[in-house]
Amino acid sequence: MDLLSMMTQAMTTDNAVGSLSGQNGVTKGQASGLVTAALPILLQAMTSNASSSSGANSLLGALNQHQTSIPIEDQIKDADKDDGGKIIGHILGGNATGIISQLASQNNMSNAQASSLLAQIAPALLAGVGAAALGGAKKKKKPAVDLSDGLDIKDVIGFAGMMSGAGSAKKESDGSALLGILSGLMK
Repeated sequence: MDLLSMMTQAMTTDNAVGSLSGQNGVTKGQASGLVTAALPILLQAMTSNASSSSGANSLLGALNQHQTSIPIEDQIKDADKDDGGKIIGHILGGNATGIISQLASQNNMSNAQASSLLAQIAPALLAGVGAAALGGAKKKKKPAVDLSDGLDIKDVIGFAGMMSGAGSAKKESDGSALLGILSGLMK
């Protein structure tokens, strides 16, 4: 299973979707549909943003700020939507309004509902990508997820542990490797 699939699976559990639907006035099916459609778009936009040195460094800074060992379901339930809205704005840039409108239309919800739902998943998205990109392991230890050699079963196990709240800590990294890591997320 690739990292995008694992993130989608983690963000569409019954508890996560229940939080999303309850807090945004949509059905569980609508919430799940929007998350499933939005994650590849958001990851592709993050990859595009990381293609420049300044974009990679900006994204790396955001990933460092959103490291957590809190399980994805709890991150979604307790999300800071103001922060999440800013994250979505940075990820999608000038395309945000059009993409939100398209996702809302595809999932039979208002633009405000889609925007709110995206803002609710955005911090958890950064935490998940950050866990993969920054290693999720203590300094001087082997990273829990090492995508430099491609995604393998050890990465899947390491990421699954991080997503279940096994913990993460900062690891030194620079923006130059981020583009390769994000590209690996889309495979």
